[in-house]
Amino acid sequence: MKLKNRIVVVTGSGSGIGRACAIEFAKEGAKVVVPDINLHGAEETVSLIKDERGIAVAFKTYVSKPESVKQLVDFSIKTCSKIDVLVNNAAIQVNKTVEDITFEEWNLQMAVNVGGIFLCSKYFLPYLRQTKGNIVSMSSVNGYFVEPVCAGYCTTKAAIIGLTRAMAIDHGNEGIRVNCICPGYID
Repeated sequence: MKLKNRIVVVTGSGSGIGRACAIEFAKEGAKVVVPDINLHGAEETVSLIKDERGIAVAFKTYVSKPESVKQLVDFSIKTCSKIDVLVNNAAIQVNKTVEDITFEEWNLQMAVNVGGIFLCSKYFLPYLRQTKGNIVSMSSVNGYFVEPVCAGYCTTKAAIIGLTRAMAIDHGNEGIRVNCICPGYID
């Protein structure tokens, strides 16, 4: 129960790494906000957390849209009154070469993977400043090395590393810790 009375927002927690993170935060006593573009998946995560006697709430969010992120922030503060940790996890992956990827697919990946971190961090920062909170963003090993047919995804994951460093320098003196995690392949 290391995180008792802490409030954690984990974007993209309706499945995958986000779901696993949300569940682990809840096991440590945190109340978890579970935003995802897939509300059904978010509600499943909440159900799994509640099955283990944790506390969680679901919210449909498009991290690439400023108004949707503002609504998430308002909902989180209204529901939980504060935010201690923001986990920027939401991402999409289009496996194509530069020649094959469409301009729309490229822009969508950028908007979700990098833009989502920018928007969530931007709008949650005033509340994280109050709690001397933490921002953790999910990058990937593909931020450091690339693989075939990974042009857009690898680019976004490298950008997340740079954005994390910039936010850490800009906000570390305010007591806000900013880090990223670079996982490899998972089930």
